[in-house]
Amino acid sequence: MNFGYLKNELYYRKRRTLTAILGLSIGIALLVIINALAAAYKEAARRPLQEIGADITVQRAGNASQLCHRRPIS
Repeated sequence: MNFGYLKNELYYRKRRTLTAILGLSIGIALLVIINALAAAYKEAARRPLQEIGADITVQRAGNASQLCHRRPIS
């Protein structure tokens, strides 16, 4: 690889170089932030269940609002 050519391109195309560096930095930062948030939400969901000793959570399929707002049969 011709490193002299690469160095010249990076030096003379400063705006393109800075744009690429900025774009990569923002992309990597977003991936790290999303991964941290996902881990935090997972831990926040698990902690209340761990306090009561639940190992497995079972959830019905379907829309939760429809299941909660059913009228009792009289």
